[in-house]
Amino acid sequence: MFTTKEIKEYIEEFKKINFDDIVNRNTHLSINQIDTIISDLNKEVDIYDEIIEKELYDLMQLLHLSDREDDITYGLDVEAAEVFKKYIIQIKINALNDVKKNIQNEIDTSALDQVSFTSNNSLVTIKEAFEEWLNTRDGVSEAQEHASRRDVGYFLEYCNISKIIYIQNLKHKDLISYRTYLKKLKPNGKVGALNNALTNLITFLNYCHEKAHYIPKLTKDVKFKVTTKDKIKMKRSPYSNQDYKKILEKIDLIRLSPKKQEPNKYHNEYETIIKIAAYTGAREKEICQLTKKDIKSENGILYFNFKIEIDEVDEKELKTISSFRKVPIHSELIEDLNLYLSKIRTKNLFKIKSTQFSIDFGYFKTKLGFDKTYVFHSFRHTLQNKLKQKKVQYEMINEIVGHGAEDDNKITDDYTQKYELQILKEELEKISYIDK
Repeated sequence: MFTTKEIKEYIEEFKKINFDDIVNRNTHLSINQIDTIISDLNKEVDIYDEIIEKELYDLMQLLHLSDREDDITYGLDVEAAEVFKKYIIQIKINALNDVKKNIQNEIDTSALDQVSFTSNNSLVTIKEAFEEWLNTRDGVSEAQEHASRRDVGYFLEYCNISKIIYIQNLKHKDLISYRTYLKKLKPNGKVGALNNALTNLITFLNYCHEKAHYIPKLTKDVKFKVTTKDKIKMKRSPYSNQDYKKILEKIDLIRLSPKKQEPNKYHNEYETIIKIAAYTGAREKEICQLTKKDIKSENGILYFNFKIEIDEVDEKELKTISSFRKVPIHSELIEDLNLYLSKIRTKNLFKIKSTQFSIDFGYFKTKLGFDKTYVFHSFRHTLQNKLKQKKVQYEMINEIVGHGAEDDNKITDDYTQKYELQILKEELEKISYIDK
């Protein structure tokens, strides 16, 4: 059924997509448990043995084969199945050895770090440390505090169940076990969302290490690794011109309340937010924070002055720095924007908060029949794709949408000025949502 070359190619692809996933799924194990599994894998393993069931299922998905055919094993002939099994077992053993290595490194690091913290006799409960951290944070929005209380709240529940009371008793292995608990708590949670929850916890624990000096550094490698498989699942689809037209034609589905079919509180804002996203690639939070003063003119060119507020959890990310940018207003947008501005009297362009808009748009696009790969963020990918097809330079696309420079471009980005508005305007005008 498969040649030797084909089998090796599929195995390489399987390893690329699934190796990190196998590591992630086994980080909760102890070294002894890992040794036991490796020992079992080195014995005679049946093709249907549960020890490799998940890995073989993932391989079948890659091969697009069914396991329901009577005359072949897992959709493969017996000989090919045995060859694939041998490779799968070795890949799993290698992944488990990686987990072992990471655990041992953490044990060694923790043992060294713990020396500096064992002399503190004044024990502080994790809840007390959390409230102390909250009280030290100035200028935090209500939404940020709510997210922090929610995400660290999950951790406090886990600590209560595990009978971990004092912050000084916390170990790195507890965080790895909590990660497994969080995954079970949110079985349908995507890696990105789970890592966002862990980010708030990490910020709190870093305070306990760096400022309060309660604990050693425990937060290394706590987040889930984003595997190739995760990246494929998280990939967003761009909207076509026809999709964009459909969204605007059906805009009443988001404007009107479902039951009474009456205009809702933000009925006049949705369309303008969507249009700004389509022509700037801006994030929903950036758009919802715009004020009239953020629409400026320079040398006769109208532009949006995006200056998103920096969340504490994002303050070290390069992309946030790049979010401060000027984006020319596209000629197809100017007339609609001016009409909208003439109807509002507030300094803010929009009353709706980005969190509420996100919920409303999610319901709206689902009603229109778009699958989960289409979200509001897809407008960002749409603009990037349109500019790319017009052969606009990569660096210029990044500057328009507010992406940070990659490592290999960082020095150039640090020591050069941004593109002139006139240049950005000329490139942005190359794209259109109007079929001509």
